[in-house]
Amino acid sequence: MIRVINVVIVIAVVMMSVISQLNGHSDHRQRYALMYRYEFL
Repeated sequence: MIRVINVVIVIAVVMMSVISQLNGHSDHRQRYALMYRYEFL
């Protein structure tokens, strides 16, 4: 179960990064927040 959750989180981080690149502005705050959540879990 833990591995599945980690995979889902990684996919979410990648999706957020791709969306930010498509928007043209990189939101570092959101990336750091997602990475912090990933490390916290």
